Amino acid sequence: MVQTSAEYRAQNVDELREAVQAKKAELEDTNQNTVRVTVHALLSSEDLIDGIGPRVSEIAREFNNSVQAAENAEKKISERGVLKKFFFGGDKEAAGELEGETVRNQNRVEELNQLINRCDECSEEAKNILKERIELMEREQERLANLANNEKGKRGLFGFLFGWMF
Repeated sequence: MVQTSAEYRAQNVDELREAVQAKKAELEDTNQNTVRVTVHALLSSEDLIDGIGPRVSEIAREFNNSVQAAENAEKKISERGVLKKFFFGGDKEAAGELEGETVRNQNRVEELNQLINRCDECSEEAKNILKERIELMEREQERLANLANNEKGKRGLFGFLFGWMF
């Protein structure tokens, strides 16, 4: 029996939905793991979304590399000692790294949205699944950007005392 185009698309959407659910079950529900689930869904979509799949998958791999860098910067921020924060303020270097990753990821999110919106071969259901996952990534990028901004704003005692000199 030959599959129609609509049946093929429905099967692809089901496969995409199953891939997302499987990855969700595998990972705990933490902030970065939400991004990892989305990355996995985007990687799974390479063969399931006509036309844009390879580029979506490439962007997903870039996101995947970024997740580790963001995790490292976030860890540096959270592990900064109380005394260091008190005297010297926030970890500006880690905040800068985190800010850089969020800017690059926001650009990736914009490109993904453009690709999905221009995909004529994609079913609306597949588009909606991917948009839903991308919205979660956007929220995580906003959280990380806020963390970076807050960390940059922590001046510490020496920053307040000698701030007029810098």
